[in-house]
Amino acid sequence: MKSLFERYAGGGALVLGIGGGGDVASAALLRRVLVSYGIEATIGGVVWERMAIDPVPGPVRVCELVGGEAVGSSLAWLSEETRARRGGRLINPQLSLLCGFLGVRGLMVDINVGVDLLVSDLSKLCEEKGIGLVFGLDVGGDVLAVGGEENLWSPLADQYMLAVLAGLAERGVRTVLAVHGPGADGELSQQYILERLRSLAARGAYLGARGLTRSDVDFMEDVLQVAHTEAGWMPILAFKGEWGQKPIRRGTRKATLNLITTLTLFLDAYTVYQDASLAKAIRRAESLEEANQILNSMGIYTELDLEKDLYPLYQKGVEITGGLVLNIRRKGIEKLRRGMQTTE
Repeated sequence: MKSLFERYAGGGALVLGIGGGGDVASAALLRRVLVSYGIEATIGGVVWERMAIDPVPGPVRVCELVGGEAVGSSLAWLSEETRARRGGRLINPQLSLLCGFLGVRGLMVDINVGVDLLVSDLSKLCEEKGIGLVFGLDVGGDVLAVGGEENLWSPLADQYMLAVLAGLAERGVRTVLAVHGPGADGELSQQYILERLRSLAARGAYLGARGLTRSDVDFMEDVLQVAHTEAGWMPILAFKGEWGQKPIRRGTRKATLNLITTLTLFLDAYTVYQDASLAKAIRRAESLEEANQILNSMGIYTELDLEKDLYPLYQKGVEITGGLVLNIRRKGIEKLRRGMQTTE
């Protein structure tokens, strides 16, 4: 029986880092694997940088790019020279850095727009480029959240993009969710992710797994000299024998390191979506702000909420420490829940 990769040999694929930050760095590894199978693979992703790189709340918009090539309303091709104008200064997106390293163009997806608009633009691009397979890669596995998990920090981008993958599947594009490094981002526990995977496997979502090789590690060590991501390093450290809990992101979270962290697990994206209450809730959202409001109404405090709460402090020159981030997040969750109780 042919593997998923072998079935698409000679065709085209798109690998998207769906969570922003450094997901696109790990997407570069998956692209490399696809190319080794004779698949013409394009790299892309959500350009939503961590605060250390871009403190302005929210993901980058197509209209903020300097040197990018817009495709429709929600997509743009980036090169090594592409920058984004944010808060009066130019930032260097991680995707642009990787374009320079790989010597390719990368596709930015702008999730500020409505889900259906992005689905439409992506489906047109897939048809024009002969892309029959789209991967959405998430480092850590928090895309498998169902809502209400105490240590869920960044549900918005993941669930928005899961809804987009479902929309593409509805238009006939094969979509696969790739969970790279379960537990590597320090959000949902590895044990919880494995329990979710067991449930999804029972629904027929599980397609298989791939572990890191020595060649992969050598490649990623070069990639991570260019890109900036703590979570992306965790599978590499686990491959080299580091074990246990490792603090990341100013000590606000603890990544899990063991051999499971070196795996990439593949799932049918549409089947995952069928079990994803958060992605379903925002499937018809006409903007990221609307999607965020929907999640808020479900009691979910998002990464966008946290950035909005931290940004005024950044503007005042306050040092953003791990303790401050934890305190602001705690207060934000409490405020959200009090507001929900008031409206009941």
